[in-house]
Amino acid sequence: MSKRVWRALINSWRLKRVKQTEDRFERMEIKFHERLRQGFLNIAKSDPARCRVINADQDIDVLFNKVKDSVSLVLKKQSVVEEFTASPEERKE
Repeated sequence: MSKRVWRALINSWRLKRVKQTEDRFERMEIKFHERLRQGFLNIAKSDPARCRVINADQDIDVLFNKVKDSVSLVLKKQSVVEEFTASPEERKE
């Protein structure tokens, strides 16, 4: 998955969930974020073999498993490393 798509997903998630610490991107108007998101969706649509779109508006464990499955699939295709299996609870330690 493209770093740009990851950043868009993370920014979208942060906009919804993190209000106490704002940086310059969070202070931008919603129209900016809508245009940015649409740009990333266009990239993902034009190159589905390289980019994945995952709905971040779901339970964190469901989201984690979808991201893990997507990344694992790409890594398996590239024969880079074995599948990673850390759950959200294991990452907190």
